[in-house]
Amino acid sequence: MLSSVNIVYLDDSKQDKIRDKKFQVIGAVIIPDDIFYDIEQDLGYYVYETVSEELLETFEFHASDLWQGNPPFDIISAPERRRLFSEFVKILDEQKISIVYGAVDLCRLYGTIYASSNVIDMAFRLCAHALEDWFMQKSPDTFGLLICDDDRTNSKTKNAITNAFRQYRHFVRGSPPERGLLAHIHDDMYFGDSKFSVGIQMADVCTFLISRHLAGYDDTEEMYKRIEPLIFRGTIEPQSDKIVTL
Repeated sequence: MLSSVNIVYLDDSKQDKIRDKKFQVIGAVIIPDDIFYDIEQDLGYYVYETVSEELLETFEFHASDLWQGNPPFDIISAPERRRLFSEFVKILDEQKISIVYGAVDLCRLYGTIYASSNVIDMAFRLCAHALEDWFMQKSPDTFGLLICDDDRTNSKTKNAITNAFRQYRHFVRGSPPERGLLAHIHDDMYFGDSKFSVGIQMADVCTFLISRHLAGYDDTEEMYKRIEPLIFRGTIEPQSDKIVTL
């Protein structure tokens, strides 16, 4: 019988957040429920120590906007913004938070006969396979509760993820239970507001750093190298030896 819970927070690399976007990434952080309070407390402390009072009450760790100094973070100096990022990554490292992701190489995909594929669907499925492998190898006797960022500005993203989840996590209708590929995930996934979710913000940071690493950006590479050892599996498709050209 499965026991204990790992909370799986999931986020995608938003299309409008990275210039000249080359990869669609969906990433997840896996947080054991017994260390969640420590993570929430540590992050809250760093934010309180760094962010001014005028931003403190409404502060949300939007990775791309914070890194680039977009409003409302333009009133925070670049060194302070980098320090916030560094402390965030430090928490991930100290708590040894596992990361999985799926990525679609858009440049390769758009040159194939599958160019019209739903890249959100593809990235989620790649991430889901990596997630189930993590449970099988690292924590086979636990369950995962999947929580995704509720992007109210893009219903297509939410629908694509939900539909793929429904196909991968079956509703049990008999005995023995047939749960499908996501056998270690609860029977439904949930959508949360990143403003109130430390876990979603963590997934946002990881997905942001992974996306920029894959795209070849140098300015975030030092941060990426710090989370790289935490990545259990990252899968990128299509691969060069599998390409079917137009």
